[in-house]
Amino acid sequence: YIDWPLMAGGFLPPVMWEFQPLWRNFFENHGTVQFTHRIWGYLVLILGLRVWFVARRSSYAANRRAADWMAVMLFGQVVIGIVTVIHASPWHIAIIHQIAAVVLWVLIIRLRHVALYPQAESIRGNA
Repeated sequence: YIDWPLMAGGFLPPVMWEFQPLWRNFFENHGTVQFTHRIWGYLVLILGLRVWFVARRSSYAANRRAADWMAVMLFGQVVIGIVTVIHASPWHIAIIHQIAAVVLWVLIIRLRHVALYPQAESIRGNA
């Protein structure tokens, strides 16, 4: 399905549950797999934006900076994913999408680390 945001003109792919037993669709049905991937992408985007919004209120500049980089990569990952779908998943764009996922994961782990172990800062800021 190379259209976005819909799949073959609808929210759900037309043959989402064609395999029996039903659990096979999550592994072997291209429509179901792509739909599941898209939904997880939307959920990660929503959760990531929530994390970014909360982190923006942190009194530590390092937390805010780490959250900003995570949000930038999150948006980049979403855009790369959409471009991958629209271009029918050529291998070079799909590989970039995979690499971007690893970079995003590293930035999420970094944000979590910075939030758990903040560095002491002067009240005058970093000079």
